[in-house]
Amino acid sequence: AWIDAHIAEPIAVAQLAALACLSPSQFAARCVAETGVAPIAYVRERRLQLARRLRAQGWPVQRVAERCGYRSPSALTAALRRT
Repeated sequence: AWIDAHIAEPIAVAQLAALACLSPSQFAARCVAETGVAPIAYVRERRLQLARRLRAQGWPVQRVAERCGYRSPSALTAALRRT
């Protein structure tokens, strides 16, 4: 829930680990155990899921990029193409 609430902001593993009261390495290991992916991959997937929903609703690429934490519309479209 915290990730979704802060999705437009830069999110670091150390920040997530501190929220969970774990070291970054402990947090990363738990994240992989629980989700099957590394923390940053999980954040990226949450961003892409939101971006797909917003685009399906007709939001312009610029606004979606800003809302989902991408540096630019081209960074967002490149990320969407990679998936």
